[in-house]
Amino acid sequence: MAYNEFLAERIKLVLKEKTVPFTEKAMMGGLTFMIDDKMCVGIVKDSLMARIDPEGYDLDTDLEYWIDLALEYNPKARSSKKKT
Repeated sequence: MAYNEFLAERIKLVLKEKTVPFTEKAMMGGLTFMIDDKMCVGIVKDSLMARIDPEGYDLDTDLEYWIDLALEYNPKARSSKKKT
């Protein structure tokens, strides 16, 4: 399993409930959901990726919003560094 299949099913369910026509495409070692022939959301391993407007982090306050979300989650995340 190169990507989280359960997450893929959840994404499909949301898109279907919103009646958004989509196709699936293997990409970047994961799975992407194409809408209007453009990548919209996808999965790499267990991580969700979302294509957002670059202006969604263009302003300092917008960038700070995304950084705050990452900082809020960081204590819960596993370290990639192996402890010796």
